[in-house]
Amino acid sequence: MYEKELTITYITEIEPSTGQVAIYQSNSGEFLLKQMVATNNTDHVKINGKEMKITVEHYTFNQGGTSYAIVIGNAAVKASVGQNLPGTGQNFPGAGQNFPDVEQNLLGVSRGAWKVTTGKYLVLNRH
Repeated sequence: MYEKELTITYITEIEPSTGQVAIYQSNSGEFLLKQMVATNNTDHVKINGKEMKITVEHYTFNQGGTSYAIVIGNAAVKASVGQNLPGTGQNFPGAGQNFPDVEQNLLGVSRGAWKVTTGKYLVLNRH
C-alpha cells in the first residue's frame, strides 16, 4: 500500500473546515488536476494542532523532473477559535471556481500556489 503524506504546518492551531486542497501537475503551461481532497475528509486528511497531513495518492507525484502546484482553497481550515483561514489565493490557471480569489494571502506564501518540482529520478515503491 502506498502511504505518503504532505504536511502543512500553520502558525496557529487549526481545525478542518469546508474547503479543499488540490495538487496540479504543470505540463507545457497547462495544469492537470492530479488530486483534490476536502479537508473534512478524515480518510485523507488528518489535522492535529497546527499540522494538516494530507495522504498523497500514488499517482499524484508520479513523474520525475516535473513541476507541480499545491493550492489551498479558502476555508480549507479554520482557526481553533472558529474563523475560516484564507487559502493561497487564486491567480492560478486551472484552479477554476473551486478556489475563488482571496484578498488576504497566507503569511509567507505567494499569491497563487506553492510550486514544487520532483527530482530527476523518481523512485516508486511497487508492492
